Amino acid sequence: MSSIDAAMRELRAGVAHWYTRPLWPRDFHNLDYRRWFEENPRGEFSLEWWKPFRRTLHDWIAIRPLSYAAVTENLVSVLPDLSAAWKEACEPVFDREISEVKWEKIEAFPKLVTAIKPTKYPTPVFTSKFCHFLLPRVFPVVDNEAMGGRWQRYEDYFRFVQDQWEATSPEDRDQMRRYLAGVIELTGSEVFDGFPMTNKLVELRIIGRRHRADASVS
Repeated sequence: MSSIDAAMRELRAGVAHWYTRPLWPRDFHNLDYRRWFEENPRGEFSLEWWKPFRRTLHDWIAIRPLSYAAVTENLVSVLPDLSAAWKEACEPVFDREISEVKWEKIEAFPKLVTAIKPTKYPTPVFTSKFCHFLLPRVFPVVDNEAMGGRWQRYEDYFRFVQDQWEATSPEDRDQMRRYLAGVIELTGSEVFDGFPMTNKLVELRIIGRRHRADASVS
């Protein structure tokens, strides 16, 4: 099996598994990414911004088992530092994607986000979703149920995604981009310019490795 065949097999299996999840949109959140981009506060974090953003985190099962009140209290305690970290770490890479940045340049922001929801056991889920909604092309998202809980630190997953993409040939990348763009366009909308193509392709391939049997329904 060629590398392209192997990469596409993983991607198709990931897409097939995605389709088995009734609450996961067929456009792979393409329209959501457009909305999140428009709602992005660009570092001007406030309680007014937080209330709808908190709802999104809740809907993505990122807050439990903490209460809204507890997470909000933690958010308020780091709000000024969060804005400063955004300007330092995220603002310079706002128009870039994960393959173009180094963890050391952006780590200040996710490390601060981690403090908003302390957990009994290390997990990158909350941090990944919080950061992903704000800067999806840079910060990849983690879903333990679909991908397996292999990563305890967000840094480890971030670097894993970078390594996976680096190991993917240009031919594989081009074919996978075309395939996923075509799947999204079947929903009736064009692919949003800010769609996190690199992160989504790696995410779907990881899901596909874990759920290979679903490829039969693709």
